[in-house]
Amino acid sequence: MAKKKKTRKYEVLGGTHVEGGRKVYHKGDVIESDKDLVRLFKNKFKEVDPDTPTGHSAMLGRGLDPETSKALAKAAEKKEKEERKKAEKAAEKAKKEEADESDESDGTEEVDLGQDVTSSFEDELTDGFQVFRKNKKYTVVKKGETESLHEGVLRNKPMVESFLEDQQPEEDDEEDDEDETADDDED
Repeated sequence: MAKKKKTRKYEVLGGTHVEGGRKVYHKGDVIESDKDLVRLFKNKFKEVDPDTPTGHSAMLGRGLDPETSKALAKAAEKKEKEERKKAEKAAEKAKKEEADESDESDGTEEVDLGQDVTSSFEDELTDGFQVFRKNKKYTVVKKGETESLHEGVLRNKPMVESFLEDQQPEEDDEEDDEDETADDDED
């Protein structure tokens, strides 16, 4: 079993002290630590009575009678605890929402193809396809899919239209052949 380190209280003597990269303490603030801050930071801390209120609240009562000072310090400490609890609840809620969102995913990675611009093309060309535009480049996919149907970059609308025309099923050329033969007979 690991031995729990003794927590001590220290007053900041000058300047500021940043704890955990987030909390900033100023001259006169009292903090708790299981490290010997007097030894670690020469001339920056002094150890204080364990009953001294911690946090920014320690400065509030300076220059007041001891009872008023303690009451102010306790009120400020209580407020700090409430704010910390609120922040912890908010962080917990955000984590839960994030976990819920990841549970809802179907295991596939979401792909950002850009803005769907299919409606800006003729319906007969886009039947069964979707056209997306991102960073001045177009991507054509089968409707509901995310894999590009083309190699290379389609940089403008005429290139997309040409690609879509090439994707259209070929019509029977019998009628065209009959018309051509009729034209040949007339000569």
